[in-house]
Amino acid sequence: MAKTLRKLAQQAPQRQPHLFLYGRFSSQKQAVGDSERRQMQYARTWAAQNGYVIDDRLSMFDHGLSAYKGDHVKKGALGVFLDAITKKGFVQPGDVLLVESLDRLSRAEPIDAQRQFSDIVDAGVTIVTANDGQRYSRDLLRENPSPLFLALAVMIRSHEESSTKGKRVLAAARRQCERWIAGDHSGYVSVGRDPFWVRRIDGARRFETIAEHVRAVRALIRHFKAGLSPMRALEKLAESGMTLPPGLSNASRAHATLGSRMLLGEREMVVDGVTYTLEGYYPQVVTEVQFAELQHLRAQRGRRVGKASIVPLFTGARVAFCGHCGAAVASQNVMGRNRQASGAPQDGHRRAVCTGATAVPRCPAGSCSIVPIERAMMMFCADQYNLDSLVAGDEDVSGPVADRLARARETVAKLEREIGNLNHGLAEAAGQGLTLQSVIASIAQREDQLALERKAVAALDSELAVVRRLPVPASAEAWAKLTAGVHALDPDARREARRLVLDTFAKVEIHMHGFRPVAEGETPPIGMVLVSRVGVSRRLEIDRRTGALLGGVDADRKKVRVARAKADRARRAA
Repeated sequence: MAKTLRKLAQQAPQRQPHLFLYGRFSSQKQAVGDSERRQMQYARTWAAQNGYVIDDRLSMFDHGLSAYKGDHVKKGALGVFLDAITKKGFVQPGDVLLVESLDRLSRAEPIDAQRQFSDIVDAGVTIVTANDGQRYSRDLLRENPSPLFLALAVMIRSHEESSTKGKRVLAAARRQCERWIAGDHSGYVSVGRDPFWVRRIDGARRFETIAEHVRAVRALIRHFKAGLSPMRALEKLAESGMTLPPGLSNASRAHATLGSRMLLGEREMVVDGVTYTLEGYYPQVVTEVQFAELQHLRAQRGRRVGKASIVPLFTGARVAFCGHCGAAVASQNVMGRNRQASGAPQDGHRRAVCTGATAVPRCPAGSCSIVPIERAMMMFCADQYNLDSLVAGDEDVSGPVADRLARARETVAKLEREIGNLNHGLAEAAGQGLTLQSVIASIAQREDQLALERKAVAALDSELAVVRRLPVPASAEAWAKLTAGVHALDPDARREARRLVLDTFAKVEIHMHGFRPVAEGETPPIGMVLVSRVGVSRRLEIDRRTGALLGGVDADRKKVRVARAKADRARRAA
């Protein structure tokens, strides 16, 4: 059997050995010049003289990828080549990898660079360096291992050069940041990337905005404030014929742009573990007030509506709740059955559904048509008297938010003190009967909680800035203009109405079976309690079929709960 296999192997056609060329430039500036053409010419000459075929499938150049950080392996072509070595038949023993010098392969720590070098050689691939003509193969190194010392020396020198250069760059960046903050530096800081909407002015050492990119950013902000998700906003920009800049190529980049303080002209840099904030570094695109409002909206996920078939007015935004059990109320649209002549679903097929109906114990509220509720809300808010009454007797609209902010800041300070005490007490843990692991776990738990609380403080800061400036509530005229579009299911009108609802109301309670018992044979009205952002409540009774307002009074929440309980008992008794 063994003889047969050897005979077949001898009869099989021999593949001519292949040469693969790899080149790398750690910055795009290095790619400009004659290096790539020179290396290709050397590869052709070497292949012709030694009987090799250049394999263009993996003749590779990585531009702008660092060998010190390993980016050329993680993200670049060299990683593809290393992976191809393990795939039988693609890169075979006897093939050659040609590089200008060994430092093109790696500038990582010598032990890691040597491991990568060994993986290539162990696979039977010969490494050839163009700068000195040196060959590194398993057979050659077995006969004469001295070139290994040369290879290791190159690896050590390359790593030290990159390490030293990195330290110098960090030191220079620290000095530039410190001088900028002190007002002694007005040039560029040489670390990190600039936002896509600015460019450097040669010679002037300052930035200017790129007009078409700024227009795209401002249009993105405008659509986002109107209630569109980042993805839908980008689609709107494309539909309008606007060319999207590279920094807005997808939804995640758009979302990052909306939260970037570079819009304010600031540049935040982390240099060697220290955070520097350079104010006025870039031209400003939005004002402080606009940015605060934008961050407030980003923190409220319920404001953004994607590609919903019908834009909801108040569900899905953490403001609509069941008056019976307190669970969230969702909207449900049955789109498939007999529709109206306009193509819209029948009124009864658009439902407000208590999510507690699937919980244990199950909420008996069930669902009701959402159409009369929407009509009643628009009718109520189109009356200026009603809107004015929502803020009557409450001049400081920022009070509740300010209180929450103060409590959040107090929690942050408390957690910081606890973490400090635990850090100081690590050495005394054993004496107090605590294990080192338990103290470390306690610190980690508090640090996670601290990160969440700091995010809450930032969100409340933004909300407070917005609440102090926004008119509450919006004018009745604004609601009235949207009424027809809302009833016609126009997405733009409903999106704007949704924004007004969320700006005006903190809570919308829906009592699907009303507040009170009704006479036998009488259709119970739908009950709704509107709670404004400043805590004023209104209780409405709504005709279940037409949405007409049957009554509206100041809502005593306790009386509402008592009336609801009576109505529930009467319904169960029936």
